[in-house]
Amino acid sequence: MAKVLRDVPAPVIGAYGQPKRIRYESDDRIILPGFECDWRCKETNGDGHIFVAEHDPKFTRAYSHEEMRVVASKPGYRHDRHWYSPRQTRARLRAGVSMLSDLPYGVRMRVIWKKDLIEEVEKLRRQDPKTVTLGDEPLTKAIFLADQKVRLRYSKLDNNGKRGRAGRLKTFPDPPGPKAFREWMCDFVDGGRDPLALAPRTYRSGNRDERFDDERAPIVKEFARRYAAPNKPSILKCWEDMEQYIEKTLNPERKKKKLPPLAVPSYGRLYREIEMLDHFEVLAGREGIDEAIRQCQSYGDGIQDVLRPLQHVEIDHWTVHLQTILIQSGAWEKLTRAARRRLKTVRMHLAIAMCRRTHVILGMTLSRTASTQSIIRLLEMTLADKKKFADAAGAVTPYDIYGVMEHMFSDGGSPINNREVHTVLRDLQIGFHCPPGGVPRLRGMVERMFRSIDEGLLSWFEGRTFADVKAKGEYDAARRAGTTLDELGRVLVLFAVDCHHNKPMAALAGRTPREEYIRLTREHGVWGTPDHDKLRNIFGYDIKRRLTAGGIRFLNIRYRSKRLHEMFLKHGGIELTCRVHPANLGAISVKIGKRSWLTVRTSKVFHLIDAETWIGAEAELRKHAKYVKKEITGSIITNALQEFDRVAQIGRKRADISDNPLSREKALAAEARMEVFAAYPDDEYNDTPEPSTELAPVVWTAPRWI
Repeated sequence: MAKVLRDVPAPVIGAYGQPKRIRYESDDRIILPGFECDWRCKETNGDGHIFVAEHDPKFTRAYSHEEMRVVASKPGYRHDRHWYSPRQTRARLRAGVSMLSDLPYGVRMRVIWKKDLIEEVEKLRRQDPKTVTLGDEPLTKAIFLADQKVRLRYSKLDNNGKRGRAGRLKTFPDPPGPKAFREWMCDFVDGGRDPLALAPRTYRSGNRDERFDDERAPIVKEFARRYAAPNKPSILKCWEDMEQYIEKTLNPERKKKKLPPLAVPSYGRLYREIEMLDHFEVLAGREGIDEAIRQCQSYGDGIQDVLRPLQHVEIDHWTVHLQTILIQSGAWEKLTRAARRRLKTVRMHLAIAMCRRTHVILGMTLSRTASTQSIIRLLEMTLADKKKFADAAGAVTPYDIYGVMEHMFSDGGSPINNREVHTVLRDLQIGFHCPPGGVPRLRGMVERMFRSIDEGLLSWFEGRTFADVKAKGEYDAARRAGTTLDELGRVLVLFAVDCHHNKPMAALAGRTPREEYIRLTREHGVWGTPDHDKLRNIFGYDIKRRLTAGGIRFLNIRYRSKRLHEMFLKHGGIELTCRVHPANLGAISVKIGKRSWLTVRTSKVFHLIDAETWIGAEAELRKHAKYVKKEITGSIITNALQEFDRVAQIGRKRADISDNPLSREKALAAEARMEVFAAYPDDEYNDTPEPSTELAPVVWTAPRWI
């Protein structure tokens, strides 16, 4: 036979609701959401309820039954039945609480025991009213019989479904005398037979008056307040000062006045007085008002209605607590120890974009200074597939987290809160929110991420600068620096992709950030990356080019179209403004007129090929090909690009998050060194419809990469 355990069932989530018609009595108390007063039901009919405010009957509120069902389901609604009845009011006043569950567990058990004992005696009186009376002798016998029945019932309950066993220890309260029992019965009846009326009143017992005399109490309070002083005295120092004051100053004066000396209050009494001071008052006195506000101001989890991935993204800069050597790791191994010491070491700035809902890191950039260019590059990185960064760092986990964020939260620093960044955010349709400065907890997630990087990653490296001078001590970070720039970028990518994204978190119900991102992306989806034309016009930079019969050349790649040739036939070799995107050389935008832009493409070979890859491939061609300074075909260029992409060392350099994108000046300088001219007699786009489109008016200046 299976054992039956007396377990309390757990509540069922979502099993609670409201009936279609709620019943209210005239003495009920109703608390409606959004109102700071109590209500009573004045009338209920087939249409709904009419409520009146308890403090002013002229203030009324009416709800239909359907509306009341909705209101009763909202947070803040409360319905206390018979709250204003005289019997329940007396029971509350006696117990000091409004509900039996508000009492401690032991007190609740004694209250229920009293109720059961009273009800058993009442049963005996109903069975034999002539013998069982309220006199001392018959009531004592009745209490004894009732106590036996209650003990037997509680004994079976204490077995909790187990078989009885001799010698099992159980605890039962002693029965009361006839006088105490009669008092219990009176309280129970006067309280409307509410068990709350049987709650003991011991919480009112005890002498809570000040034990100190009127002369010593102010002295203790005064020296307790001295603890909250800028010189930060200890409690022992305050007690010694109080002892000196009483023994050396106060008692000699009292002796002259023929008054008895005052005894010195104990250390424990002063300690309790200091403990009773406000925590904010003590912090403000000892640490300063600003530090007290920082520690005592309330904080929480920020916006509570963040439901979708990339809905709320935090961005911030942080000075990396590590001295980094400005040299590539390959060259570092070849230097002598003396040469290594002469190299310049710097502290890089790390910018991170982090999704608040899923805790994933959307992008990271390392830069010498906290600049606008690094923030714009970070925004571009959040939109792009970061597979090459993970592959270059040797990460096992894919870095396939990207998309357009909905809202960006950051501080009001000049690298972020400026016109160029606002222009990019507007074109991407991203909302910008700037919490008050000097309150880093409003961006608590990204700030905590910086701390995790400092403690979980940088602690493994030599040259750590620590968070402050006190933590650093005598550690010489500059002399012990041994981490190069590309090594720092590589380990940051590994920490984010393989460590942070795969770490289970309690805030995500035990799921990892990557799991949560994948789950919510399948459920809600994210905004996709903008098309290549929009990316070029948002993140590209402007150059001047002269139109020729062969089209427009950039990095010795020919861009041409039918409409562009018509312009040449009409206007000749005019100078045009072109916008190029180093991340994709497949097309450029040419400004036509004052507000329109024309998309001009080149061969499909260059689609999604970045400028650095093409510059390296051209160098390979110049090094090995004998037909330099001649036109070459797309197949030769394709082979060169593939060969260049197989160079692992250059590939790692291109995927380093510390490298800036190819700037306008570097692109023009590389173009001047090029000797190979890429031409395509059979252009793939000649037989297709003109792909150019007129974009929306552009009224901003594209950022220039540095």
